[in-house]
Amino acid sequence: MFARWFTGCATIALGLVLVVGCNDKNKEAANDGKDKNKDAQANKEKGKGAPEAHDPGPHGGIIDDFGTDEKFHTEFTRDKAKKVAVVYLIGPDEKSLAPSKTKDMKLTLTHLPTPEQIDLKPDPMPGEKDGVCSRFTASHEKLGDAKVKGKIRGYLGDETEARQAKFEEK
Repeated sequence: MFARWFTGCATIALGLVLVVGCNDKNKEAANDGKDKNKDAQANKEKGKGAPEAHDPGPHGGIIDDFGTDEKFHTEFTRDKAKKVAVVYLIGPDEKSLAPSKTKDMKLTLTHLPTPEQIDLKPDPMPGEKDGVCSRFTASHEKLGDAKVKGKIRGYLGDETEARQAKFEEK
């Protein structure tokens, strides 16, 4: 009788261990996914990780977040034949221009063995005045290269921290 009772208890205990063990594994797997999502969000907030994909901009260019607050974007376009780049400041909808007071706007070409930094000069759109601008231009010999990659950096208004965007032609 004791042997039968002992065998029954052992079977129940083994069954509980297996069920609880499987549930812990499922919890760990689910938790791993949450941790990865938290890590991805933290990296996005810190500006790390894979860049967010954007549709082409209203001028057919490459859109990227300009800073981490998603209030501004840049659209990079270029004319290879003229070796000229045009960068537009775009709003949070990624479609409309976002004229702003800016300072120290730079374009850095990083596809070169030695990166080249170029000043982006304000080129106001019709109706933009009083130091407010949404279009910037630069010319450089290497803007005629087959494919370019780089960064856009600058300050908006009275901000003391530079905003940055990236672009890469595929």
